[in-house]
Amino acid sequence: MTITKATMSGRWCSLDEGKLGPEKKDRYNIVSVTKVGKDVWLMNARLEYSGKELTVPVPIQVKWGGDGAVIIVDNFAMPGSNNAYSARLLVHNNTYSGSWSGGDHAGMMYGTITQGDDGQ
Repeated sequence: MTITKATMSGRWCSLDEGKLGPEKKDRYNIVSVTKVGKDVWLMNARLEYSGKELTVPVPIQVKWGGDGAVIIVDNFAMPGSNNAYSARLLVHNNTYSGSWSGGDHAGMMYGTITQGDDGQ
């Protein structure tokens, strides 16, 4: 999986009692990914959170199924937030899709992965 210096760009929506909310734009610029254990990686992602742009080190697990990978985030506390986030993203053929949860809210997300950091 080559997501170092890549941009994940797509859409997300909330999920409330089985109903999808309106879609919103989403973007994550992956600055670097470093292997720190057997299936454990540290992904430094530049993202917008609460109206601020941050570069955040996110510990992830990567599990492989053939030529696709599942990125697992478990109970990650965003800086400046009281919520811990968890997510499962399937990555295949320069696309991603999955679900996330944090505190009292959850949702779904999907998009494309392009090489290069477009700085946005």
